[in-house]
Order: sequence, then C-alpha cells, then structure tokens
Amino acid sequence: ALLGSSPAARRALRHLAMSVPAFVRQNLAWAARPPGPASFWYAVGSAIRQVGRSMDAAGVTLQGDCAYHDKLPMPCTAVKVSGKSPDISAASFVAPSSNLVGAVTLGDGASAWYASVLRGDASAPTRIGAGSVIHDRATVHGSTVGAGSLIGAGASLNRCTV
Repeated sequence: ALLGSSPAARRALRHLAMSVPAFVRQNLAWAARPPGPASFWYAVGSAIRQVGRSMDAAGVTLQGDCAYHDKLPMPCTAVKVSGKSPDISAASFVAPSSNLVGAVTLGDGASAWYASVLRGDASAPTRIGAGSVIHDRATVHGSTVGAGSLIGAGASLNRCTV
C-alpha cells in the first residue's frame, strides 16, 4: 500500500505535520510547487480566472434582470464622507473589521475593536478621548466619549456624551 493511503497513516501524517516547525513546512510547500517557472503558472492562473470572469458575465447576460451580483466588500477601516475623513492618532488601534466613517477623531491610545462602527457627520462629529476603548460590535454615532472610557461590546451610542 502507498504511504498515507490508510486512515491510520493519514492520521499519523496529519500529526506529523502539526509537530513540524513552520520553516520546515514552508520549505516542504516550496518543494511541492509545480514544476517550471513561476511566471508560467501565474499566466495559467490568470487565464483561468479570466475564463471564469467571462463565464460569469455570460451567465449574468443570460439571466437578465434575475441575475444576482455577488459583491464581496473588503474590510473597510476609514471612509471619507462629505469631505470629512477620520482623524486617527498614531498610537490608536483600529481593528481591520471596524469602520470609521466621516468626522471621527480617535485620541492617543484609543482603540476601536472588531466590527465596531464609529460614524460622524459634519453636524455631529464623533470624538473618542485618549485611552478610550470601543469594544466589539459597538456603534457610536455623533457622540463624544471622554478619556479613559470603555464602551462595552454591542453598545449603541447616538448623539450623547460619555
């Protein structure tokens, strides 16, 4: 039987893969790459992706008004609205999945955690004081949060002062 063909052998190989250091796994992955120059495989991959895009466009044309356009947005951190863009201190932490929209100011050491939304308008800017923390999934709109404050996970603040 071939190595790795039995369930017990596959479990042993999986266990071995978990105990191998990262640099060794990287070297093994490099050794397992397809033969030939990388530019060739890049061109093949690009051609295959182009064929997929063309097939998708043909499907949308055939479906007409019934077509579903799947758009997967990239995580957005800072968005400029009405000429106002977020002002983020260099020492602040902004999670990749949080959104800062419009007139938002983060003080020194302030943080906006995962899936939080901070939105400020020209008439109602959002200000987060130094050292304050906006936890996961919290929504802050047009509010002022003082220094050293903690806004809990899932909280919703709308035009208030903390």
